[in-house]
Formats: sequence, structure tokens, C-alpha cells
Amino acid sequence: MPAAGSFRHRALRPPNTAGYTCATGIPYDVDAQRKNFSRKQVFPDGRGLPPIEILFNTSENHKLIAEAVQQMWRKNLNVRATLLNQEEKVYFDSRRQMNYQVIRSTWISDYNDPNSFLDLWITGGGNNQTGWSNPQYDRLIAEAGQTVDQAARYQAFQHAEAILLDDAPILPVYFYTHAFLIRPGVKGWYPTILDHHPYKYVRLE
Repeated sequence: MPAAGSFRHRALRPPNTAGYTCATGIPYDVDAQRKNFSRKQVFPDGRGLPPIEILFNTSENHKLIAEAVQQMWRKNLNVRATLLNQEEKVYFDSRRQMNYQVIRSTWISDYNDPNSFLDLWITGGGNNQTGWSNPQYDRLIAEAGQTVDQAARYQAFQHAEAILLDDAPILPVYFYTHAFLIRPGVKGWYPTILDHHPYKYVRLE
């Protein structure tokens, strides 16, 4: 799933989404994960863990990301992964039926608000194709939808996102970005989270 924050502190949505930035995140800590494997003594140092299948839809970039994950898991955790590529239609069917172990997926916000990312994961939500469910998360998202107090709303989102990242049904990897080269004489063009730029407001001086 897209998201990422910094490489060492990953969150679900891009920072400053309508003024909201997640206060928590998933830390990048290989040593802690190795110790977690050993402490649980289920698969110490990854030994005995069957290969984990990573599903991705056809794209050279998606393939590169899956290969990078495969190599990092092997190097850092001694976890083997196999890669499965499916054409888009088959891939979407697999995702909808939750017929996968790990899946590469993405989300692009429909509107500039943290809810466009966070309401994806409510129980029974049409876009929640992970099987994850948390009643407290559902309650917080509902609370946020029932108040016009932005501070209270964003506080509910903070608590909800902390739950999501702690339970970790998803592993945020990166945010989509675009680089633009703008001449100084271009006016009325501003970077936006949705990357929408109504050209009727753009002018040359």
C-alpha cells in the first residue's frame, strides 16, 4: 500500500493532508524484528517459515518493488518470498476475493482530506480487501464523521491511524510524487496533494 512518511517512520497518508499529519508511524527497525522472531520462537531467524507469496499486477515498477521487498526480507530476516505477477483483471479478482498472502496495492485520494485514506479500512468497507477488522477503529472513524470540530475530528483520526499502523494489516511503502519544472513567469500554478491544476487559473507574465 502506498504511504511511507520517511524511510524510518512510515505512515499511511502523505504529510499535511488538509493540515493533518500522522503523529505515529511504523519504525524501520530490522534488529527489533529479528529479536521479535527469536522471542516468539515460532520461526527463529526465519527458519522453518514457508516462502511468502507476493502478488503484484503487471508493471515494471511494481516488479522492481516486489523484487526489492523479496531481497530485503531475505537479507535482513532470512524470510523467503516468491513473486506472482497477474494481469490487471485477474489481479483485481484475486484482491477482491482476498486470494493472496501479500499483495502490492495502491490508493490515490479522491479528495483532499485524511478520511479519503482512513475510511478505506472500516469493517465491511468496499475497499477494505484485507480481511482486517477492528471495532475501536470503526468507532473512531464514525466519530470523526459526526463532528464539525476539526480538532476533535483530527484527534479521532490520529487515534484510528495509530491502531491501523500497530495492527499492520498493511505495510506502507511510498507516496507517489511528481517533479515539475516551472518557469518564473508562470503564475497561478500551485502544488496540491491531488495534483489537480485548473489551467484556467494559470497565466504567463
